[in-house]
Amino acid sequence: MVGTSGVVATGAIALVEEPERTIVALKGEIDVALRRDRTADEYRGTLAIVQSRLSVLTSLITELMLLVRAQESRTHVRLREVRIDDVVRASAARLADLAASRQVRVTMGALGSCVTYADPGLLARVCDNVLENAIRYNRDGGEVAITASFAESAPGEWAAGRLSLRVADTGSGIPAADRERVFDRFYRVDQSRNRFTGGFGLGLAIAREVLALFNGRILIESSSPAGTTVRIDLPARRDATTSSPDVDAEAAEGPAEAGPHAGHHQGHAEHRAHVEDRT
Repeated sequence: MVGTSGVVATGAIALVEEPERTIVALKGEIDVALRRDRTADEYRGTLAIVQSRLSVLTSLITELMLLVRAQESRTHVRLREVRIDDVVRASAARLADLAASRQVRVTMGALGSCVTYADPGLLARVCDNVLENAIRYNRDGGEVAITASFAESAPGEWAAGRLSLRVADTGSGIPAADRERVFDRFYRVDQSRNRFTGGFGLGLAIAREVLALFNGRILIESSSPAGTTVRIDLPARRDATTSSPDVDAEAAEGPAEAGPHAGHHQGHAEHRAHVEDRT
């Protein structure tokens, strides 16, 4: 009990400290500006700094609210079938300007036409967070490769298949001792680097909390000085409205199509029921 209380207390302190630091910085800028009369240009400069810090604070509050929303999953979660490739492509489009500013090339392999049962807004945030990390903590002129693979459930099993989405970057890598800790709230591998790039250390924590709602998971699949690959696993099935799935298949081919498709739809229904039970 003592250990658990310590962890809770540490987490609560971290939740308060991050906004507090930004507010203290804002107050400092305003105090300095009010110490003497200044020119209009000087006041404009101060207001620009305040505006920038307020944007940071707003982003932090949004992240914290998402984390709470994921933890209190019984409310405000809108579940429906979601095309995973659509979510990923939309995320890449939203982050195109950030990638361009770092001269990072984002490529997408065959993502396939798979659907999962999830909250589309929360799943979009997971993709945004993972892809944003891959861009921000990359080297200038680096690359991010997004690929997917799909494993059918075994013949005769009434279970959903499994889609694995991989986001690989060409950054400096994550030390082995930190590869699990990066999913902790506010944990940063390199404090100075995160201040420069604007990270809060919440993105991957939110991703893990959210994916757990949908019976999914996230992990660091590999990391070295040449780059890091983050893998997201989700229960999924092929979209029946698409005639020729283009995602890489990992499982062996099953018997005739009629049997497996019936099983996959039933398995996906069971996954949906499981998620609804949790929320």
